[in-house]
Amino acid sequence: MISLRSLVSACIDAGERAGREIVRIQNELGVAGMQVKTKSGPQDPVTIADVTGEQLIKSTILREFPGLTIVGEESAAVTPQDDQPRLNLNLVSLPLPEVPMNELILWVDPLDGTLEFVEGRLQFVTVLLGISRGGRPIAGVLHQPFVGRTVYGAPGYGVVNIPPPVMTNGDVCTVAVTFARGNPDLYAMMHCFDPTREEKVGGSGTKGLALLDGQVHLWVVPHTKSYISRWDTCAVEAMLEAMGGSLTDVWGDRYEYTILPSYYNTRGLIAASPDGKKFITRYQPPPRPLTQK
Repeated sequence: MISLRSLVSACIDAGERAGREIVRIQNELGVAGMQVKTKSGPQDPVTIADVTGEQLIKSTILREFPGLTIVGEESAAVTPQDDQPRLNLNLVSLPLPEVPMNELILWVDPLDGTLEFVEGRLQFVTVLLGISRGGRPIAGVLHQPFVGRTVYGAPGYGVVNIPPPVMTNGDVCTVAVTFARGNPDLYAMMHCFDPTREEKVGGSGTKGLALLDGQVHLWVVPHTKSYISRWDTCAVEAMLEAMGGSLTDVWGDRYEYTILPSYYNTRGLIAASPDGKKFITRYQPPPRPLTQK
């Protein structure tokens, strides 16, 4: 058994350490020196900051919780950790229980919003750490390295560092829209929530944060072209649930956060703030593909 509160504390520390390293790399190397590569295409870059951040997070967490299962976007190897003591946070607002470590998975996106990172929209860069148990998100940490803000929470215990909601209760549905990867299916999906107002937000983590902050009602991704993965959504889903929001596929089913052959959220996405859940009924999902489970 391990203390879930201690693990969340370690995730906050690891996420903020990774954030400081990301800022250092950006300041010292700039985009030209970051060895930018692509994974699936030009809209899906990876940099030395992504890999270094993941190495640092894994090393920091495994030093205290050896044997914990960690799934990271970059599949980076663990590197030796420095001797800097860990910041032990007294998370009095999250009286979390002890849980069996072999039931947990830590999902890590060391630098969410890499495209925004290399294009200089640094306010949309986040570090995401989500914890799942039995396939369900049970805690999440989101750090903004270039803003200096860390948000964390768990279902049943609330979310810390979220301001009072500012979203109105009108009929206009505000949807977070990405700067890139736009496609006709996305805009067709958005029309279902008419009347709709678009809010440009880069990165999965920052879209989730916009929901938590009450700046938007919905974040939607069509099932025909989903580029979102479990490490993008675990932390966000945990905190949305903690606030009364939701995150499902386009048919209203939740994703499983377990060891799988693929971690892409291929069934699309509808994430809603607490106030945004009222708009979900406007959406009429398409028929499920015959091969869809």
